Amino acid sequence: GVGIKLLRHDHGADNMTAFIRMQPGSTLDAHFHTQAEECLIVEGEIFIGAHRLCALDMHVAAGGTAHAAVTSPRGALMLVRAQAAHPDA
Repeated sequence: GVGIKLLRHDHGADNMTAFIRMQPGSTLDAHFHTQAEECLIVEGEIFIGAHRLCALDMHVAAGGTAHAAVTSPRGALMLVRAQAAHPDA
């Protein structure tokens, strides 16, 4: 229920910019940030734990922090700049 459209991947800095679409009812597991992550909600809404974010809200997680699972009961589209995803990790 989660799709990623990679816009940019900086191999040297090991980060990326991508659109992430969450289908209604989908979840992203809790995770740790080794680098800062910036997340702009383009449409819909998400919950990071109990924290609700709606269209045009921005969430920034500092490097060295973790946050709760991300859920989207009604679906969402996000623009995210974060550490590059490593699918086999």
